[in-house]
Amino acid sequence: MNSTVCRSVRHVAALLFALLLPYVVFAAPTGDAILQKELQQQQIRTSTHKVADQLGQLVTEYERNGITGDEVKVLKAIQSVLWSLTDKEMERVIGLLQSARTANDAGAAQRNVIGAYSSQKNITVQLRQLLVEYQRQQAGYELAGRLMELSVRQGNNLRETTALAQWT
Repeated sequence: MNSTVCRSVRHVAALLFALLLPYVVFAAPTGDAILQKELQQQQIRTSTHKVADQLGQLVTEYERNGITGDEVKVLKAIQSVLWSLTDKEMERVIGLLQSARTANDAGAAQRNVIGAYSSQKNITVQLRQLLVEYQRQQAGYELAGRLMELSVRQGNNLRETTALAQWT
């Protein structure tokens, strides 16, 4: 795999992992606590959106330089999932938190907070699946690289053995 692509994809994995960290369980919903979670979710959405934009720029750069293949497809797939999460899922969480914050009764606020929590868990699962799939593919690439190295070494050994056989 191209070392630039490899470094870029590792960077993407680190960013995905960082996006998973802020998801936390809600305590009893209070206006200030809900507002804090809403602001945190907006920051997470903004960060995720930026990562998706960076991936788009990276893919465009690779395509412009004639770099194609599975690595670029993986980056496009990650970008697609991140766009989906920021456009739909994270917006839903923010809306639920806003509704919880402005609800007139505690029961409605609690239901909205539980809905937001449930949506956040879904987002977390999707991000983790994305990270696991990326890591699985990376392991495949690393294994292919190791097999290529072994093949080269075996080819060299064969040539040396053949040369040795010809000398004797």
